Amino acid sequence: MIVFVDTSAFYAVLDRDDSNHPKAKKGWSELLREGAALLPTTMSCSRRRPCCNTGSASSGIRTAFCFAWHFREQGFEIKP
Repeated sequence: MIVFVDTSAFYAVLDRDDSNHPKAKKGWSELLREGAALLPTTMSCSRRRPCCNTGSASSGIRTAFCFAWHFREQGFEIKP
């Protein structure tokens, strides 16, 4: 499984003071345990949000590790 990793989730994994840190840390561990291929969104497209739709449609990637609402709007399955 290939998973887009949004900055919102990656930051939450690293920052213990982030309100999403516990959930992000657990989700990150689960993705690693599952052997997911993690694709940072900045590697897949420009920083503009519409790229999520394009990336999903053109690549078949349907899962995003994020806390940003716009991924759900674009039809992604959200983790954690």
